[in-house]
Amino acid sequence: MPLRSLLPLARVGGVSWFSLQVGPAAAEMRTITEDFALTDACSANRDMADTAALAATLDLVISVDTSVAHLAGAMGIPTWVVLPYLADWRWMDEREDSPWYPTARLFRQKAAGDWSGPVAAMEGELRSEVARREGSPDSNSRVWADGHENQHRNDAIIGTSRLPCAQPSLLTTS
Repeated sequence: MPLRSLLPLARVGGVSWFSLQVGPAAAEMRTITEDFALTDACSANRDMADTAALAATLDLVISVDTSVAHLAGAMGIPTWVVLPYLADWRWMDEREDSPWYPTARLFRQKAAGDWSGPVAAMEGELRSEVARREGSPDSNSRVWADGHENQHRNDAIIGTSRLPCAQPSLLTTS
């Protein structure tokens, strides 16, 4: 899933975006910074333990089918998984939930290669979530994005942080 496919999510107000993309996929982030205000927040991550520490601070993770989606789901973090038309068997068919991860919600392509449907659904749900949180003490939302090279495609993970002032350096050890 190209990161550019997630641009409609950038229109959701009240959210700050941080990219957790690593490796070659991180270069993709720099190609859309004019349209999607992403801050690189992942350069200090060294391993999955760092990723787990960061994920533990999130209210929501939005991801394609990568190890981070499974990590967040296994940690019980609310997770939205964006799936291709022909998804991996683990996600089963025609389901919006996962028996493996009770906090996961699935957003599926209706046609191969068309990410507009699941992204539009996520945009609407994210708007609803931000509106629901307005006025709450947790109303300063920060959204984190992570990408991994997976079967020669760039993937992204997005989440809303519980920590309004979270800094990536606070999540790593020296």
